[in-house]
Amino acid sequence: MAGTVSAVFVDGFDFGTTEQDLEAHMGKAGTVQSIEMKRGSAVVTFSTAAEAQHSVSSLNKSTIPGNSRYIFVQLDKKSLPPWAGAGTKRSFGGDSNSEGGSKKVLIRGFDFETTDEQIWEHMGKVGTVLEIYWVSKGSVNVIYSSASEATAAIQQLDRSTIDGNSRFIDVVPGGDRFSGGKKFRGETWGGSGADGDWVFIPSGGKGGGGKGKGGKGKGGGGGKFADHSDEDPAGSGRVFVRGFDFGTSDEQLEGHMSTAGRIHTVHWVNKGNAVVVYKSKASVAKAISMLDNTTIPGNTRYIHVNERH
Repeated sequence: MAGTVSAVFVDGFDFGTTEQDLEAHMGKAGTVQSIEMKRGSAVVTFSTAAEAQHSVSSLNKSTIPGNSRYIFVQLDKKSLPPWAGAGTKRSFGGDSNSEGGSKKVLIRGFDFETTDEQIWEHMGKVGTVLEIYWVSKGSVNVIYSSASEATAAIQQLDRSTIDGNSRFIDVVPGGDRFSGGKKFRGETWGGSGADGDWVFIPSGGKGGGGKGKGGKGKGGGGGKFADHSDEDPAGSGRVFVRGFDFGTSDEQLEGHMSTAGRIHTVHWVNKGNAVVVYKSKASVAKAISMLDNTTIPGNTRYIHVNERH
């Protein structure tokens, strides 16, 4: 199997889970060489890349004995080998022709409710998936670590069916450039920011332009308008909230986050992430100290709360 990463990132286990608990569970996929425990997460290194990939396919969304929540397991991106074009400016879609072909494929035709995790797991059967870019509700660009893996995806996964889906997918060479993004509550989110988060694209014009203080006129794009922060009132602050259950309502999220202070507005990034804008910066500090690693009533997983600028 393609891929040279022998480490995986594990997130979502219960507080109090020990290194021994994690090693025993992850050891079902192979020989664990080391574990680096972090706050609510860990990096687990296996003896081979094949074992790491097997842990992703077999242990993602499994539950460690004694835990109440399932875990997320994915290849550790920080352990990936450098891109062939490292240090040069990458295109928005992540293309690279250094190996005589593109590392990118477009997949389309899957069910509308398919999640990132389902796509990542299915497409990861033939190689190391670096990134996923949504094009529409039923199609995404998938970026592999090598052109040979992209070729393998075309040869082996075209006309295959993602687990839980009713329709087969088409896997197209080269993919498409981003042309839409995920839409939630009339807003469009797409592409990937420098820290891996989704970036807001206003619906008023291409490239995040439109009319507004940060828009620089029609179609100007750029500036703070690209992430909606130009609309934040003076003295306000924002946090990024991730990890809550799919299906969490506006009322549940706002009710929980408002315990730290008055909320100006909430921008949904996707079904498990949101940006919460507080009326005061003091509420931001309070939200991080009070609500990070807490659980929204009715949810099964805890949330992560980080400051956003």
